[in-house]
Amino acid sequence: MQRRQFLATAAASALAAGCHDAPRALEGSFTGIDIARGHALRDL
Repeated sequence: MQRRQFLATAAASALAAGCHDAPRALEGSFTGIDIARGHALRDL
């Protein structure tokens, strides 16, 4: 394997490693957020 081929493979691998799906949004109950209470406070 030549140095140029090795560097190209390493660069391509590094770029492909960063490609993944975005994390899912957190649910309100998981974070302790009460949506009804938040709306009631907003409407005061």
